Amino acid sequence: MKKHLGLLGVTLLSAAVFAHAKPVQAIAGPGFMEHLQPAQTKSSIIVNVDARVEGTSELKYIRSFEFDVNEEIITKDSLLKAIEKQLAITGYWDKRYVVVGFDGDAVLTNRLGQQYIAPEDGSVHLNLNDTQYYLLKGHVIIKPYVEPTITKSAEKVDVHHEVTFKFLDGSSSDIYASENLGIKKIGETILSSTLEESAKKLLQEKNSDYVILERKSARVTHDEGKDYTYLTPTEYTYSIKDREFIRKISDKAGTGTENSNTDSIGETYLIVHKNQAQNYQNRSEEQMEVVNVNYIDADNNHLLVQTYLGINDLSDIDFMDGYDRMNKHRILVNNLDYYNILGYTITGRVDHFVLDGQRRVNVYMIKRPDGLRASDHYGYDNGSSLEDKEQYAYLRELEKTEPQINPEVMSTSSSDKLIPGPSQEK
Repeated sequence: MKKHLGLLGVTLLSAAVFAHAKPVQAIAGPGFMEHLQPAQTKSSIIVNVDARVEGTSELKYIRSFEFDVNEEIITKDSLLKAIEKQLAITGYWDKRYVVVGFDGDAVLTNRLGQQYIAPEDGSVHLNLNDTQYYLLKGHVIIKPYVEPTITKSAEKVDVHHEVTFKFLDGSSSDIYASENLGIKKIGETILSSTLEESAKKLLQEKNSDYVILERKSARVTHDEGKDYTYLTPTEYTYSIKDREFIRKISDKAGTGTENSNTDSIGETYLIVHKNQAQNYQNRSEEQMEVVNVNYIDADNNHLLVQTYLGINDLSDIDFMDGYDRMNKHRILVNNLDYYNILGYTITGRVDHFVLDGQRRVNVYMIKRPDGLRASDHYGYDNGSSLEDKEQYAYLRELEKTEPQINPEVMSTSSSDKLIPGPSQEK
């Protein structure tokens, strides 16, 4: 449910007028590109876990992600490695962490709520013939990563650029390309924009009928898998990392004057036929409506987060479903951990209205009661019936009414003012 992933990061509107709120501006909603993709044809696990620092009560938020089910037996190690990767990508903190294992509350279920119990080896059997979505929730245990002591610096590294191009419609197999970027000194920087230009040229050489839509992921593999660095795919600067000198096997004299340290910068790009590229650009820019979403503390009416997100349809103004990847384009989330505002959940009250031509959505939050996870919904994770849960998919109809509010208070620039709510009429 907390699938507020990949805000495309293009500044659009002015900053929030409330000094104590956290302004976040973007033109695309969470997981926007997934909204354009065809339905998935194989099972996947929606991994929706948070992390607990070993030996403490400190919690770290991890963006939820999908784990493709390609084999009947899913091993514990494969899931933990995928979670560690996502932890690194999510990392808005200063430290690097490694995943130790699952906490006691970690559980894998299907949409019917049936749990999958793993044997002692931690593996779980899933039916490949039954296409569905599974949900892994709970916590993992993490600990700070300890950098190894470097006794002799590598000083220079042989750098390669490995690119995977994925077709948006899934019509063909992936395209692979690579290039040697040459020898780089430790600390030398490489810009993501430079690599993207190189990727465009590589794609033209492989298939000139296709163009790049966006970069989906980026990772540096150090010394053929001895270590990894995960990078934010939208934009990054990679500085060649120092590491232990690795002598070349061919250095028979043992002089140690040459090394075999390597970096492989692996990137994955989403591509589309050039005749269709304009259509997707239109959908992502010209045809999007910007919605002002405000998350408000229901106890004192203070604004917690103000954000501007783009929608293609009013049905996008809804909460995300942790089991359904096709809901990633929905723009409402049920906790604020992504914004590093911890301990909140939604009350179930959402006011949707239009003011001065701007569509606004006010989501009212409360502090999470004990025992409620970040991914839980206060309104329907407390014993409510299925019918009660369905009331939260109500927002599509609200465009018919524009509740009366006090515009003078809404337009104030004073941080001492409170966000007013529209009328209680839904």
